[in-house]
Amino acid sequence: DRYLGDATTVPDTGDGEPVVFDVVPEPGVGLVLHAAEEWGFPDIDALLIQLPGVVNDFAVRSHTIAILHAGGVVTPAGQLLLISGDAESGKSTLVAALVQQGCDYLTDELIGIDPRTGKVLPFPKPLELDETSCDVLGVIPDHLPNVLASDLRRDVAMVTTPVGPVDAVILPTYRAGAERETTRLDVEAAAKALLNQTMNMRRVREPGLR
Repeated sequence: DRYLGDATTVPDTGDGEPVVFDVVPEPGVGLVLHAAEEWGFPDIDALLIQLPGVVNDFAVRSHTIAILHAGGVVTPAGQLLLISGDAESGKSTLVAALVQQGCDYLTDELIGIDPRTGKVLPFPKPLELDETSCDVLGVIPDHLPNVLASDLRRDVAMVTTPVGPVDAVILPTYRAGAERETTRLDVEAAAKALLNQTMNMRRVREPGLR
């Protein structure tokens, strides 16, 4: 509630009623997660595997912070990098590779930017990596697609508090066998790319645009 805002006070944006969620124990089921839908879990471990995806669903409903479809790391030199882009663009794989090379881990999917402070709100969930990505990274995880950051580097630091400001945004495009090439976007192209990856601009409105 501190970051997403009280769901009962979310302004009406025409996309349905605000949704809240709660977890309750129920005899014969285990734990039941009440949200936009209801899910039953036999134990707390099963719930925790699903919970990051549920939090993603609610994060994009925020009207107080801008939610960017992006991963994030902090380099050993202290630079905050956001890796943004469409699905299958290589975001999670690039984040994982940077973590292997010594970067601190923020998230691999959705990240919040507080328009009041410009700081980034991390969400260090398990990374979602497929078999191809794991082969490239040399990782043998226990359960795909969820890969723990500690599977990538045993001593990885997980960033859980607001950090920033952002030093650079990377918009990767992955093509198997391609040569590595870096292009700096002009301001208009960069703005369009980031607007396309901001999941809740309609809710956060002008502060998020700034």
